[in-house]
Amino acid sequence: MPLGDSITRGKGGSTWRLFLKDLLDRCGIDCRFVGSCPHAPNYSEPWGDAYRALEEALGNNIEHEGWGGLKISDIIELKDNPAHPDYPDFTIEELLLQNRADIILLMIGTNDILNQYKLDRAPERLDNLIGRITTHSNAHLLVSTIPPNYAGQEKDLNADVKLFNSQIPAIVNNRQSSGFKVSTVDAGSKLSREDMLQDGLHPNIYGNQKIAAAWFDAIVESIRDTE
Repeated sequence: MPLGDSITRGKGGSTWRLFLKDLLDRCGIDCRFVGSCPHAPNYSEPWGDAYRALEEALGNNIEHEGWGGLKISDIIELKDNPAHPDYPDFTIEELLLQNRADIILLMIGTNDILNQYKLDRAPERLDNLIGRITTHSNAHLLVSTIPPNYAGQEKDLNADVKLFNSQIPAIVNNRQSSGFKVSTVDAGSKLSREDMLQDGLHPNIYGNQKIAAAWFDAIVESIRDTE
């Protein structure tokens, strides 16, 4: 289950899910993405419309839980969000129940930083989300750091990105020590300005390839741990 925001969904006709599927296919690892979102990363089309070229490239394996614009708290529970009237109400528990997965790929927090939303409590919100996922799913949860953010108009947001990312390993390690199947993936630090679209927020093809490679390494390690 790819879980997160528009970076999970993709933008500009590209998504790391395509490159990840290619890496898994080449290694003979059978993968089926699951989720309630069939929309693909064509930013010019309305939410819910499939981007046909990507749909074909993914072999119709386009499902995910990449909810553009959502913050950590929105992924925990979304209800009557005026910024996204087309989005259904849901809780993370409902998403997990509807789309059971062996591995969950979580990358979230970019919109918290973009909106400067109670950043001092962002680690607490992430810990809450991780706790609810690991309590209600037997999947191995892979939690990634987030990419750099160059979309700030009045402030360099990357100091906030780096601080948020630096707090993820401790959150994950604490859950690990309690016996939960959760690991950190450092995809975010692999990207630079050259790996982002002009909006400074979403990865371009090269950025998505780097994210896919980080996920791939973590998935392979997860599979080995179960053998």
